[in-house]
Amino acid sequence: LLDLSANRLNGIEPSSMEHLQSLVELNLSENSLTDIPSTAFDGLSKLRKLDLSYNQFSRIDLAMLADVRLLEVLILRNNRISEVGIDECETSRITAKKIDEAVELSVESTSLSKHDSLKHLDLGSNRIASLTDVALQGLGMLQYLNLSSNIVRFAA
Repeated sequence: LLDLSANRLNGIEPSSMEHLQSLVELNLSENSLTDIPSTAFDGLSKLRKLDLSYNQFSRIDLAMLADVRLLEVLILRNNRISEVGIDECETSRITAKKIDEAVELSVESTSLSKHDSLKHLDLGSNRIASLTDVALQGLGMLQYLNLSSNIVRFAA
């Protein structure tokens, strides 16, 4: 476990954690993060839990999870997320369209197949407006999904 919560961090250097190959849990909650470089988590192949809650993200680029294939818990609650991007990410094919101050997620049927170990996904208290009917495909191990305090509607 590496707990960097409540440290007033406002940035992470690219590839800054690449030598922490055995890291299983990373807590970056309660900081002032607004962006994470796509290479920030390179080398964290054993990471199972990532907590990015209570930061100031308005956009999350899932390319940062390209090397994190064993991830089981992803916590993004209480941010200002209104856009989810993929910027050249091969592990996820998530597209986002901004709708007013929220986001519509549409996910291809094989989108999270390389993250099929994800068991806990917390997107509560953001600005997510809708999810398509295929948004959760590929998450066969998912046991917990929090979309509370959003303005979610499920679309076909």
